[in-house]
Amino acid sequence: MMVALGLFGTLIGIARWTWAGFKLLLVLSPIWVTAALIAKASSNNASADTVAVIRAVDGDTIIATVNRTDERIRVLGINSPESVKPNAPVECFGPQASKNAKRWVRTHPRVVLRTDRAAPDRDRYGRLLRYVEPTGGGRDLSTVQVAGGYARVAAYDQQLTRLDGLNAAQRTARRHDRGLWGRCD
Repeated sequence: MMVALGLFGTLIGIARWTWAGFKLLLVLSPIWVTAALIAKASSNNASADTVAVIRAVDGDTIIATVNRTDERIRVLGINSPESVKPNAPVECFGPQASKNAKRWVRTHPRVVLRTDRAAPDRDRYGRLLRYVEPTGGGRDLSTVQVAGGYARVAAYDQQLTRLDGLNAAQRTARRHDRGLWGRCD
């Protein structure tokens, strides 16, 4: 939205000096206003918080500081093999999934946590359910884990907004025997 307003201001400056600039302003201003409204509407669909990551617990859970509280975050849309669950065996490719999540977190110490309107705020264990996105752009943690074969898509009967993209990444990983697909099935 700020980019659209900045460009709009630049065009106003151009329009002051030329008739062509004024005509360009008349043509483009409805487009920028529409883009700004769409950006505002899409930001209202899901809440997002930028937070500091403390560590990855395993392939689908991280700990981050949210509103001055250390919270467990369950990554939306995926389920990685177990590697640290109490009273449960370590599953095939669980340690590798955990290592990959830890590597991703080390390179992204600050992340954006984004909700999905189709998912509850917390799971039955009290963990926040969020997409985990890098602040500087790039692939989110759920996509990285699925595309590398470190996790399976798991929507738990929810119509998540990123489900189509995650399913496509999983099909590709499976087709190329990446990660757990080449070692565990």
